[in-house]
Amino acid sequence: MHMVALSFAAFIVIEIVAHLVLYFRNWKEARTPKDERERLIELRATRLAAYVYAIGSLIVVALAPIHGASAFGVAVFVLLAFVIAEVVNYAARIVYYRRGF
Repeated sequence: MHMVALSFAAFIVIEIVAHLVLYFRNWKEARTPKDERERLIELRATRLAAYVYAIGSLIVVALAPIHGASAFGVAVFVLLAFVIAEVVNYAARIVYYRRGF
């Protein structure tokens, strides 16, 4: 249980530090409102990440009774599905920005 809490706390700290670094490196650009293209890219990436999270969670829940996983094991793997979905979200944003969607 301590490792899950530590992993979750590390994830939150990494997110906050990354946002602060990007904000202070480009503080003028950070204050400008998002245009249509940026909002569309965020929506597409979030949609893709939501599919990954939903499918990952369903796979975990479907396979849990077969393998005899405990409730804690299911929670850990659902959290893993969330982390994978966030990685997909940010990777999709990078790809969409580079392709010019």
